[in-house]
Amino acid sequence: MTEYTPGPWVVDPDDRPGMEYNIHVVSRCGLICFMAHSGKADNSEFEANAHLISAAPEMYKALLEVRHHANDECGFMVNVTAALAKAEGKDND
Repeated sequence: MTEYTPGPWVVDPDDRPGMEYNIHVVSRCGLICFMAHSGKADNSEFEANAHLISAAPEMYKALLEVRHHANDECGFMVNVTAALAKAEGKDND
């Protein structure tokens, strides 16, 4: 797997005049994602997506720990394995 940009990633709203509907997800290494919004009054879903993207490094590390330490008594490891495969570009989508 190719290494991803190290976390933490954070949401950084664009405060420039006329650009308030844009959101950046950034790391200490630079821009991760630029999200251009349509300018609708309610952008809560848009902001929620940005926060989900910014949490990706932490979620990936957490799933690696779950895979390493958990047994499959509850039957959830198939979901953990699928999510990790998708994050690593190994899914079949």
